Amino acid sequence: MRLNSNRFGSMLALIMALALVVTACGDSSSDETTTAPTTAAPAAATTTAAPMADGGILQVGVKDDVQAWDSSRLQGVLFPFHRNLYDTLADYENGLNAMPRLATGWEINDAQDSVTITLRDDVVFHSGRAMTADDVAANLAYFIDPETGNQVFGPTSGVVEDWVVNSPTEIVVNLQRPTSELQITDLLTSWAMGDPEHFADYGTEANGTGPFKMVEWVPGESVTLEANADYWGEGPYIDGIEYRIFGDTDTMAAAMEAGDIDVMYSPTASVAARLEGLGFTTVSAPAGAIIDQFRIDASEPPWDNANLRLALSYAMDMPSINDAIYEGLGTVVRLPYAPTSPAFDENLAASMSYDIDKARELLETSGLPESEWTGTVMTSSNNEAAQLVSQIVQQSLASIGFTLEIDLVDAATASERYFGSDFEVFWSGIGNAQKYPTRISTNSIYRTEGNAIFDMETLFPAYVAGIDAANAAVSEADQQAAFAQLNTALTEGMWAVSGIARPMLTATASYVTGAYKDIDAQDRFHLVRISR
Repeated sequence: MRLNSNRFGSMLALIMALALVVTACGDSSSDETTTAPTTAAPAAATTTAAPMADGGILQVGVKDDVQAWDSSRLQGVLFPFHRNLYDTLADYENGLNAMPRLATGWEINDAQDSVTITLRDDVVFHSGRAMTADDVAANLAYFIDPETGNQVFGPTSGVVEDWVVNSPTEIVVNLQRPTSELQITDLLTSWAMGDPEHFADYGTEANGTGPFKMVEWVPGESVTLEANADYWGEGPYIDGIEYRIFGDTDTMAAAMEAGDIDVMYSPTASVAARLEGLGFTTVSAPAGAIIDQFRIDASEPPWDNANLRLALSYAMDMPSINDAIYEGLGTVVRLPYAPTSPAFDENLAASMSYDIDKARELLETSGLPESEWTGTVMTSSNNEAAQLVSQIVQQSLASIGFTLEIDLVDAATASERYFGSDFEVFWSGIGNAQKYPTRISTNSIYRTEGNAIFDMETLFPAYVAGIDAANAAVSEADQQAAFAQLNTALTEGMWAVSGIARPMLTATASYVTGAYKDIDAQDRFHLVRISR
């Protein structure tokens, strides 16, 4: 690999006007879908293809560059790449049905506090070295380290006690307590195996067991992958993938229409509709992979005031925001879960609906002097959706006397400041909202340990206790009680205001078949065939 270094009238008027702006310029942060028919085929449904010519280079357009290539990073910017480079021990197909991948199978003991994993014996890393149970153990150590575990750290450290390698193809993972089967399979489907001998190189390259391997990364310009000739699974049927980094949605859409790229990651609803009208195909992800929300640094004034955070929640007219940003195609959730999650409480979510009078009452009883009724939302300059949300909420809060300033910064600065806890409010999306409820702790703002924003144990001990209770719950009755405890902590603390389940999609040319998005909305290209 080479590195070349209240729904008040004025709000409605604003929403309508800004919606026209988004339609014109495109929402580069949102994976919006359309009302036209879409396809979301799991791997099992795409193994039979019409006769086509194999080979070719798939040209894929992405808006943003990657910062690092750790297999433990489950960030949206990596969704077009991650599962084409890395395999997991198991994979969800057709919902939450766990199927073997790098593991040929697993057995959970009767006490549900241990799982024995049997591995394939024909898997090699991109480096050419055979993968064994010792490599899986090294990856688990990487995941459980708060310095390197990234989005996989939270659920792994909260569940896994230790592990024992029995043979080159068998590893026993011992859990801290009896654990539900869904939570165990969630872990198996999230543990993507990287080559431990190349962990130190994650800043510049990826080295996994996936169907494609990295050839070159030119930061800010392109990423080149080639087919993994030693891939253990089905495919790949193409010679490689060329990712082009565009920086904005409009330029990428123009390249798609001109035939310069074959696949466009994350088109807006209006762009997708136009492309479908021109004969392109839309591939959509299962609902709930991403929940959009305002994240709040609750450790700093004025946002250390619980009433103010709750006031912001009630001041957010989510249905109107959904209409303006996602053309009504998202799902208002108000909780950090997909509606299909076992922890989703429809009545609780409904109780938090938009109520500007309630927001005013909370602000007035917050104890904050009116001189402190001001705050700042940090917004990325290439995220039109975040800008639109911020402007809508800015006007809503202004109606109750609170001034919300918008701090527009470039994407790199936004990321740096966010993880450096140098912000007040920030609109972004979280993942893993459609799996076991404690999987939300994979997201930075919800981590119980190693939280980059604030000390969760100090600020929100009830949430930490709720996560622990849900992690320990095995029976359905215990789970429901734990989920209620967790939801109470989330809604009373309100350091993250959910939100909308964001529709996720990718557009492909008509001659590209076999592409699909998995339950996490990650693009899969190992079954792609190109027939021009």
